[in-house]
Amino acid sequence: MRIARLTRVPLREIWAREARDPGFERASAESAAETVQSISIPLPPLPEQRAIAEVLSDMDAAIAALERQRAKVQALKQGMMAELLTGRVRLPVQQDGQQMVDRGGQHAHQTDRS
Repeated sequence: MRIARLTRVPLREIWAREARDPGFERASAESAAETVQSISIPLPPLPEQRAIAEVLSDMDAAIAALERQRAKVQALKQGMMAELLTGRVRLPVQQDGQQMVDRGGQHAHQTDRS
């Protein structure tokens, strides 16, 4: 019978009652502090930490450069698409309707592998 009544009480109400008890909060904080203090985190020697930091810094710089390059390419692509879609730039088209591609001053069919 008692079990049936306990299952009808929402867990948040049980937690709220427990949390109102000042001893509960203090005990939870103390046990959390003890747990954190008991954790041992091995650190590499300082020269190795500096080397790791330098590598990460170089990687951050490379990523930033790639992001700048990507932004430039994206802007170029948008500009090219705008030129093509507005009709200001036209691609050369052969009589049979196949698109011609400029390959170093020579026109070739887009299906060519040369």
